[in-house]
Amino acid sequence: MIEQIIIPKAGQSAVLKLSRKEAIKNIAEQEVRVKVVYSGINFADIIMRLGLYQDAPAFPFVPGYELSGEVIEVGSAVTKFKPGDQVMAGTKFNGYSSEVVLPETQVVSIGNLSLEEAAALPVSFLTAYLVFFEEARVRSGDKVLIDCATGALGQLSFQMLKTGGGSDLEIVGLTSSEAKKDIIRSYGAKAMTHEEFRNSDEKDFDIILNSQGGASIKEHYKRLGPTGKLVCIGASSIFESGRRSWFKVIKTVLEFPKFNIIKLMNDNKGVMGLNVLRLFDGPEYLMNILAKVEMFELHPKVDKIFDASEAHMAHQYIEEKKARGKVLLKWS
Repeated sequence: MIEQIIIPKAGQSAVLKLSRKEAIKNIAEQEVRVKVVYSGINFADIIMRLGLYQDAPAFPFVPGYELSGEVIEVGSAVTKFKPGDQVMAGTKFNGYSSEVVLPETQVVSIGNLSLEEAAALPVSFLTAYLVFFEEARVRSGDKVLIDCATGALGQLSFQMLKTGGGSDLEIVGLTSSEAKKDIIRSYGAKAMTHEEFRNSDEKDFDIILNSQGGASIKEHYKRLGPTGKLVCIGASSIFESGRRSWFKVIKTVLEFPKFNIIKLMNDNKGVMGLNVLRLFDGPEYLMNILAKVEMFELHPKVDKIFDASEAHMAHQYIEEKKARGKVLLKWS
């Protein structure tokens, strides 16, 4: 038997349910069976639990995009792994499981990382790499804004920009809490609250990472310098204290700006979007990027680990904006 956390219906964190089911008996020749030790929690997991994530499966389903653990069985055609290997993986759902069976192409060795760090890495690394090194193409001397600076993605972005982004970067990090500013400063970046930034004259950014969506996109667009690039990755502003608020959802959606191509040409600015989950439809592309992790000197920040049976508490911890890094579930 394996254990899983399922979302049976939309609702607050209390709806999360620990369930058991029979393990897959036979694996295909190119598949790997992994005993999961840690599952990573992402903001998208909470949004889909609230019933607000358009790409989520129909209820009930098992959420989760990333995990780490130990290989316990390999298919006859698998060449990269053997039982006992410690690995991490990106998944399109089903990551909140004590055991998974995945194609070999979705599994990567953890290298010098700990299992805790490895479970905190895949989604944040893929997002940061695609934003800064594929879409925006960071260069030495760039001025960069990260609007989710104290979470797992923001902190990993600081590390990746430091080791792979070139020299003389000017980085500004935003946070919702005055108490979290020191996290941003510890990476050598300028720290501001969202309110302070709105009231500031900070401008001429070469790259802006926007996770809030809604009206903030228009505000951030104004802060771009010539040939600056705004990369939008989410709509965290639809979330409010762990509750589904259709007013908040509708307001945020209506506040998303529409960009005219001619205006973009005249302004000499670019607006891009990224949805990493959609790229899991062709996982080989993402796993090739995840394999680049060795190019960087990274230590993903793990803030807190909950037992898998406490998944509801883990979600609530994130909803209350207490997290200062990655939050994980541990499987016994």
